Amino acid sequence: MTKTQKYFRWTLWAIITLVILYIAGLFAGLPIIPWFETNYFIKGTNERLENGVTLRQIDNAIIKIEIPNYFPPKDQCIDTWFASSDSSYILTIDNFSLEAVSVENKVLIRENSYLFWDNGSKENDFTIQKYTVAKSDTQMKDKYVFLRSVYDLNNTEELIAKIKIYFQINGKAESIEQSLPLVKKQKLTWNKFRVH
Repeated sequence: MTKTQKYFRWTLWAIITLVILYIAGLFAGLPIIPWFETNYFIKGTNERLENGVTLRQIDNAIIKIEIPNYFPPKDQCIDTWFASSDSSYILTIDNFSLEAVSVENKVLIRENSYLFWDNGSKENDFTIQKYTVAKSDTQMKDKYVFLRSVYDLNNTEELIAKIKIYFQINGKAESIEQSLPLVKKQKLTWNKFRVH
């Protein structure tokens, strides 16, 4: 056997072994693909915003901010949710603004915005009139509203999210004006195939 044939044979065996290990890892549910996971925290705390942090609770109305970690930092979504802890309430959003400001006091440009509810959406409009938000027996039947602002946070490690919401719950006027200092942290993880 020539030297070239030996080299080819060893290379082929190495590739076959790696493929077998990869397939076995998939069947065993092992994380196979490296991924940079980006998480956002309230500065000075360990509160991750991927599952939401409550800004305020009024009776059964829960208002929270969420930054999902499955979007790339270039198209990062910052969501403000209106949900219910139990029963239902009537929601009217009169005015909403979410401004992202870097620590250098530079206003980051919002790339897009959306208003979502359980059975629809609209773009570049944050007003909704007399919508019923409700908790149901199953999460799939919950009635909710969330407002999504999309920013390019690729080169931003720290920012301040300035939130102003003027809304009504069951006809009673309420407001939230709050600034949240946020920190972005990235880490290499071994994650399975990702949905988004």
